[in-house]
Amino acid sequence: MRLKPAVTILLILALVSGAEAAVITGNVYEWSTLKPINDVIVEINTVPAQSIVVKSGTYTFNTPPGTYTIEAKYYRSNLLEYHTTEEVTITGDGEFTLDLIMFPALEVEEFFESDDLSVDELFQETQPTDNTNPLILLGAAAAFLVVLIVIYFRFTSEKTISTVADETIPEDLLKLLTLLDKSGGRTTQKELRKALDLSEAKVSLMITDLESRGVVKKIKKGRGNIVIRKEGRE
Repeated sequence: MRLKPAVTILLILALVSGAEAAVITGNVYEWSTLKPINDVIVEINTVPAQSIVVKSGTYTFNTPPGTYTIEAKYYRSNLLEYHTTEEVTITGDGEFTLDLIMFPALEVEEFFESDDLSVDELFQETQPTDNTNPLILLGAAAAFLVVLIVIYFRFTSEKTISTVADETIPEDLLKLLTLLDKSGGRTTQKELRKALDLSEAKVSLMITDLESRGVVKKIKKGRGNIVIRKEGRE
């Protein structure tokens, strides 16, 4: 039996309308300032793949259920400056929020963890030869030592824990801020809840209170939240 074209079109429309679809949306932030950043290329590996250039600090994708990888890149003068990758699982229709935090494309830790560069190779060019001035070698070694010392103190020194002087902040909120400061000024809401041994609802209300006071900022990341201490708020 051959279906009429009109019936075929109606069947196709029914199948399409019955399929589940979701919307993934979120803001894109620069990691150090936590301010929205534009001109970021955001891609998701749907079939077919989707790509968008962020122009208002936000991105949006329409996707069917499944697990996807969202990758964001920011270029300056044709060089990759910031990059981040997130994985998201869509189980049904609705709107899902996933904020992206753009980190530097090459961190100092990645340089020292690289398998392509060994300590011997770093010192290879500073080995003394008959035609090399020993003073030049000594200066190069001293400069390299200074760089190592700076990097060491940068990543191992403890940050000074700020003291909240505002006496109007309740004691339970001060305790949360102290935990946040001890975590380097940023941690997840889940970790705060574990440390405080309070319910999820209570911790959420505390963070909302601190946000209204301008002391912290909450950023949605996946299914959880990142809580960040605002600078300049003592």
